[in-house]
Amino acid sequence: MLFAIGANAQIVINEFQPDLDQVEIKNLGMMEVPVGNYFLCSFPVYTEIEDMTIVSGDLNLGPGEILVVAGHLMGDSDDELGLYILPQYSNSGAIIDYVEWGSSGHVRASVAIGAEIWSMGDFIPTVNAGESVQWDGEGDTSDDWFLGDDTFGAENIAGCDAEGGTISTDDPTEICVGDGIADPINVTLEGASGSNSAWVITDDQANILALPEGGPFDLEEAGGGVCLIWHLSFEDGLLGAEVGMNANDLEGCYTLSNPITVIRNGVAGGTISTEDETTICALDGEADPINVTLEGAEGSNFAWVITDDLGNILDLPANGPFDFDGAGEGVCLIWHLSFEDGLEGAEVGMNANDLEGCYSLSNPITVTRLVGEDCDCNVDGGTLTTENENNTFEICTGDGIADPIDVTLEGNEGQNSQWVITDDEGTILALPAGGPFDLDGAGPGTCLIWHLSFDDGLIGAEVGLNANDLEGCYSLSNPVTVIRNEIAGGTVSTSDGETMVTVIVGDGDGDGDGDEFEFASAESEGENFVFIVTDPSGEIIDILDGNTADFEGAPAGICYVYGFSYYGTLEAEVENNIADITSTEDCYQISENFVTIDRQPVGVYEARVNALKAWPNPVNEAVTIDLPEALQNAQLTIYNTQGQIVLTTQMSGSGNQQVNVSQLATGTYHLHLTNGDQTYRIALLKP
Repeated sequence: MLFAIGANAQIVINEFQPDLDQVEIKNLGMMEVPVGNYFLCSFPVYTEIEDMTIVSGDLNLGPGEILVVAGHLMGDSDDELGLYILPQYSNSGAIIDYVEWGSSGHVRASVAIGAEIWSMGDFIPTVNAGESVQWDGEGDTSDDWFLGDDTFGAENIAGCDAEGGTISTDDPTEICVGDGIADPINVTLEGASGSNSAWVITDDQANILALPEGGPFDLEEAGGGVCLIWHLSFEDGLLGAEVGMNANDLEGCYTLSNPITVIRNGVAGGTISTEDETTICALDGEADPINVTLEGAEGSNFAWVITDDLGNILDLPANGPFDFDGAGEGVCLIWHLSFEDGLEGAEVGMNANDLEGCYSLSNPITVTRLVGEDCDCNVDGGTLTTENENNTFEICTGDGIADPIDVTLEGNEGQNSQWVITDDEGTILALPAGGPFDLDGAGPGTCLIWHLSFDDGLIGAEVGLNANDLEGCYSLSNPVTVIRNEIAGGTVSTSDGETMVTVIVGDGDGDGDGDEFEFASAESEGENFVFIVTDPSGEIIDILDGNTADFEGAPAGICYVYGFSYYGTLEAEVENNIADITSTEDCYQISENFVTIDRQPVGVYEARVNALKAWPNPVNEAVTIDLPEALQNAQLTIYNTQGQIVLTTQMSGSGNQQVNVSQLATGTYHLHLTNGDQTYRIALLKP
């Protein structure tokens, strides 16, 4: 019966229009409720809902769903409307919602007052023909109803008081993107108002590109173009605020601020590659032209740059192929440079590290120039290929799942052969004997897999040294790039550090009795994190939007709150099992533990439960219970999380009494101690 009352209490009158004899009913709860056998009462008119005309919706109301019915006769300017779960119209236990208009003191007003869902003398003063009466979703007084055009079948919208405000910035709004240098734009907001607030970035056609949480706004990765930063204030029910939609198509109560226009000058040095030998014999008369392929460059101006291995600019050739005949012994690097007008420092004799302006350099191609006896060095590191065309992998580390990378080597030549793994700065991390290469335990970061061919006498091939400092007759292959994303589910608790809490549900107090909890995670790693609520079998009840949850509308029982770290987009829905959820990047991990929420029904769990003490908890063998005088000689019943009785015993007297629970399996249990109308509950953990 308590369960039924909790379910019924979540059904409310949401809107009605007397001159249309039309009523809208809404389910505010977390479970589906059949409402066909509910009754509407406007004394002396009584109508069972299943006998009415369904305008929209269904008699089985799911969570958040709306049902609109017609055919219940109401007085246009002066009447009452009650919602009953039973045709017992003078019974305060049967009425679950009520409103009256035109005057107070209608026949069923006293029933609603007895049920504490209406106040004596309260009423909506007038309802004009053609007006709809809508609930604001907040309380049970006449002030919680407003008049306006009907919104039957949709969410109610009161007068819109949202104000987007005025935004401004002192930072530059013409920026260089793609150069690897952040250009954060700090924005000041003034004069905004509304229940909800958001930041929106659009292109110059108002297409929504991003919905960042807040500033400063860094558009380094956005590419070239023009975008606008806006502040959005809105009320619940806003539609269309999604990436890919257009801000001109927003629907609901909202206001956008003025925009800040950002001009993004996009530069990208691009990617360069060559199939020619990069260890050459730099003797006069022996040409070794190196042809270079460029892809993905972006910018208003382009140039080629040759530097030494310290970044000093040696040459600014017009184009390739690049011939180093007669250049002498040493190492140089070929770069492609993209830049906007105003670049400074691109001169022979200057250092490329000191360039100033809006620019981007490509990756370098390292050319080793040999002379004299070294020209007898005939080695080739070979060519590496993988199942990925671009030889780049993104793996998940820390999840305990191996990510072996198979590499195929072709065309290598030399007396000796070695595999080398470096970081993205060239520091040697490992010298494995061969593949496949599993980097699951390597931690986060980027590394490169190379093949090294060399003749005797090579210096510098040691872990901790840099591959750029190798000396001797050698050749490195092209690299295979591995981006290592670290993942860890971590641990979860309430913000107070608790992992087991009890709440009273169905008492209608909402947050007032502590039914809302804030959750926290520790030691989690990943691009994204979400809290997930499940039942004891692992079926997902809710995926939290944030870190708080209010369990007032939930039925009695046990649920668990897990943490879930992931990369990419979460692939999970309510009613899935938590063991089956994944992410688009296939990199995810569930938290090591969960928070147990023990939802106790009204009338069973008393406020004085805090006076009941049981220890130790968790317990292995015997639990000691300190019985107050009110519970002397109480009956003890122990339930598991499925509601099954696993142990019963009669207590004797009061004070400290021991109960042997060694035979219970590992899990969470609920102890009920009952003496007449005195009932206490406490949760017990058996590890």
